[in-house]
Amino acid sequence: MPQRAAEHHRRRGWAGRKSITQSSASHSRIVVTAGSASRPAAASASHDAGDGNAYDEGLSDGAREFIALRPGAPGAEEAVRGLLTLDGTRGQYEAGVARPESVAPDGWTLDQHFLDLPGRKEAQVALAFDYRSNVERYGRWQAWLREHLPPTLIVWGTGDPFFPAPGARAYLRDVLDAELHLFDTGHFALETHLHEIAPLVAAFLDRRVGSGNERSAYS
Repeated sequence: MPQRAAEHHRRRGWAGRKSITQSSASHSRIVVTAGSASRPAAASASHDAGDGNAYDEGLSDGAREFIALRPGAPGAEEAVRGLLTLDGTRGQYEAGVARPESVAPDGWTLDQHFLDLPGRKEAQVALAFDYRSNVERYGRWQAWLREHLPPTLIVWGTGDPFFPAPGARAYLRDVLDAELHLFDTGHFALETHLHEIAPLVAAFLDRRVGSGNERSAYS
């Protein structure tokens, strides 16, 4: 659930893949919206949200307990830092995955390398304690979706221990023609389903945005 410190560095090593997925986090929630000429008020570029939950029903009990933590409360910082250890990082990759052995160790070991650099864990703790500000904005984000109705692709892992699948289905209330794909995986869907998800994203952009030079702006 904490923002992964190494994602940007790791995504750059994807053998030069040129698609929207190169900038997408491997979280189970990849929500891609694309603006269009017919909807000038909507986003003029595609947007992908690795941590794409925007609904209360998309928060697990564990996530709610995590969000309720406050700086200075007994045990709060220790609970956050527990997720930033090697065991905590590995657990975020493997929880909810049918075959944890299928998750390559590169992701969680590289994440941990960057998390262990000076000052990184302190930044993650600060972000964790501020996560409640995201939840406070859910209503505004939902209103934006209802107003602009951007073409939307939702890819979600049903085994995510932080953000369960009802959070994916909730998007369909506000964006009726959104495309929803659920996968039997955990928090980092691309770690186990890259070859299924990448074509979905590419096809979505081809249908809803365009191809060639126009699409290159989104990669």
